[in-house]
Amino acid sequence: MRRTTRRRRSCSSCKTGKPTRSRCKGGCRLDDQNEQSLVSLDQALLQAQADPDLEPAFFKRLLHSNLYVLGHVEDAQIEEDGTVWPRDNSTLHITHFDVDGQTVLPVFSAPDHLRSLFDEEPDFILLRATNILASATPDLKIVLNPGTSVGRAFTYEDIQKLLR
Repeated sequence: MRRTTRRRRSCSSCKTGKPTRSRCKGGCRLDDQNEQSLVSLDQALLQAQADPDLEPAFFKRLLHSNLYVLGHVEDAQIEEDGTVWPRDNSTLHITHFDVDGQTVLPVFSAPDHLRSLFDEEPDFILLRATNILASATPDLKIVLNPGTSVGRAFTYEDIQKLLR
């Protein structure tokens, strides 16, 4: 009889979590080669962080993106596959947080970024980035991918510059 042992190893992508199926406990999404997969907006942000000359390309990609926000739609039509469609009388509830007296709206480029912050599956909605940004108020800070290595905060002033 042969004795086998399973060695616990850290994720080769983020070096923090232990892989379990296709997602490490550190929160990154893993593909078959055990490498972190990034959405194009994340790639554009990383490139802009490395080279400020690439920021305009990141901003353009951001404005043409859909982003995930915590929240739910009240009184919506739900398809068999779980897709939620708002009705004319539906109410959209978006979750924001108070951080040190400032209102913060977390937004995410991928559902895995959002899921990595919670033990249980959170309710989330996919919205156009331009709609989210256009609804910003002076007391709101929007944070893209909080708790990840591909994050960035936007103040009201930043958002107004983007929308011009």
